[in-house]
Amino acid sequence: MNGSSRNDGEVSRAIEESPDQQLHEQEAGNHPGDAFGTNGSIPPAAPTESTTEDPLRCTLHPWGMVDYHLYLAMAEKRSFHGRGNCMYFINDDGCYPASERDIFDSIQHFEPGNVLQQNPKLLFNVLPIPLGSGNGRVFGTREYVLGFEYTSNTFFARHFNPAPSPGQLWANWDLGTDMHSISIADLLGQLRTFFAGGWEAGEGILSSSPYSRSLRRDEPGFEVVIVTLFSQWVIDMADLVFDSNGDGAFEEAIEELRDYTETCRLVLQRASWRAWFALRDGIAVAEYRRRLTIEGMVSIMYSFA
Repeated sequence: MNGSSRNDGEVSRAIEESPDQQLHEQEAGNHPGDAFGTNGSIPPAAPTESTTEDPLRCTLHPWGMVDYHLYLAMAEKRSFHGRGNCMYFINDDGCYPASERDIFDSIQHFEPGNVLQQNPKLLFNVLPIPLGSGNGRVFGTREYVLGFEYTSNTFFARHFNPAPSPGQLWANWDLGTDMHSISIADLLGQLRTFFAGGWEAGEGILSSSPYSRSLRRDEPGFEVVIVTLFSQWVIDMADLVFDSNGDGAFEEAIEELRDYTETCRLVLQRASWRAWFALRDGIAVAEYRRRLTIEGMVSIMYSFA
């Protein structure tokens, strides 16, 4: 993976210097949940048969859409230790629990000639797939299993309906299909392109990318969640799984990826903050969408090449 630095962090500055540049400070002491309850909890959408039975209802906005900032918080273990101890190792022989310690102690599993060197993959998350608005239920039974294929240095989001339990995953692996796949080098390349302005509103960061092999289009916010989880995994596991050639390029690329990952989180956080406070201010969803359309038009008109 070739490392190259961004132009003085211009993307992050562009976010911080936007009209609502005080967002980050406001969020620190004024979470959207505080606008609705003193305990900081965010109320679910109006009770319906779907939301009362849905364990993911805490990620829903009352406008009938998924808040992907909250979704990411739900899907992601908050600490390095937590994220590093909820993985599985799968190859042609079976599926095994794999903690951070196991990977560190058994890194020879990936060496040529080892008995486990049969299409080794590390699985690190399962994501319920949002159905999108207007479907009655926000979530169905379809899920992505996120993983990393070591021999090709490629991430994948494998579709199941639903994902088998860990004990059944190996036997039912062929029932799934890789809907998104992207190498580490291409992931970094896509993030550079995406935040350099090579993106249109409504497009997914994976499904619209020439770097990614995608068989379906997911909601743009959901694809940002997937990319964030891919990127965070590289950052967490860099010292355990990957070898540095000592020239500093790998370390530089990891730092660049860390910067982009934080920017992805900020994008999701900002979208969440705006939507919840628009609701608090009594703005109807149709009016909110109209304002976003106008903002997008203004941004395009004043984007100078």
